[in-house]
Amino acid sequence: LGAATCGLEFHEHCTDMDVVVVPIGGGGLIGGIASISKQLNASKIIGVEPVGAALLTKSLAASKPIELETVSTIADSLGAPVSLPISYGLIERHVDEIVCVTDDEMTKACAMFFDACKLSVEPACAAALAAICGPLRQSLAGKRIGLVACGTNISPKAAADLVESGKSLLAKEAA
Repeated sequence: LGAATCGLEFHEHCTDMDVVVVPIGGGGLIGGIASISKQLNASKIIGVEPVGAALLTKSLAASKPIELETVSTIADSLGAPVSLPISYGLIERHVDEIVCVTDDEMTKACAMFFDACKLSVEPACAAALAAICGPLRQSLAGKRIGLVACGTNISPKAAADLVESGKSLLAKEAA
């Protein structure tokens, strides 16, 4: 219910979004946001998972909640090994699409958050931006996009290291 309240407040303040992009760990946050969004006939909901922790992508492919044998991602809070049936059911009914992003894409997004917004964020928080700049870039061109930036559990040193790594990756990409 708390996640649904978050979704309701998001839509009250950010009206007319075509798409809302939400990071996925175990599925509770996106399940709540998606369920209220669909009741409001609001936005398309797209979830984002790390490649190394694609729990809901694999669960939806299996048509049931599964357990991941291994989780490998820098986005600790998106590395849930299981999804509860209630979260899985909400996602199955209300989420329009799920995409996966790499650790490098999240690292670059951490640097982008810092450069553009002066925010030090953890990789989970940067996942939605990573998806918008990566796998969703072409399909969302020209759309009004809302993103959920959740979680900031990171030390100053780890944040600085991520920003530097991200800047290095972005520079290599630009060259």
